[in-house]
Amino acid sequence: MLDVSSTSQGFLYPRMTNTQMLAITSPANGLMIFNTDAGSIYTYNGNAWMSKEEKISKFVNTNSPVQLDNIQVRMPVSTADNSLQIATVSGTISMSGTQEILYRTSATATGGSAATYETFIRQSASIGTTFVNFWPGLDLGFHGSTQLLNILDETNGRAYHIIFTVGGGYLNNFISIKRLN
Repeated sequence: MLDVSSTSQGFLYPRMTNTQMLAITSPANGLMIFNTDAGSIYTYNGNAWMSKEEKISKFVNTNSPVQLDNIQVRMPVSTADNSLQIATVSGTISMSGTQEILYRTSATATGGSAATYETFIRQSASIGTTFVNFWPGLDLGFHGSTQLLNILDETNGRAYHIIFTVGGGYLNNFISIKRLN
């Protein structure tokens, strides 16, 4: 048994990137590391690496992914597909989900805007390590536009709720991922 006792120092988990974490051959059940790409402690549960966090929220610029477990989401650098993109950290999963969006369609004289509310369902899509738009062709061209997603990772039996809000000039976009089970 290891007993560490101190009033002036702490314990530092081994720190590594996604690539380094995934390169561990036959990780022991319960192995813990600090994932520097995700900014979270990850534990191997015998089948997959899982974040100790149930939710992660960040303000990020374009092309900066936010990660929870094996799911990554980001806002791309694009002028045609300015909406949430999704990918895995490793491997391919089958994913289904629903999306609700509220986005600005035009400005008004009072500084407000006209908005549109739409929904979209995606069923049994194959998602891998290359980022793809959850709703291909969707363009959230104005800051304040919001996507709400509920997705099911059918391969690993996990569900997630994702919130994405476009920031001004596509800077400081808000992304939140919450594991539901």
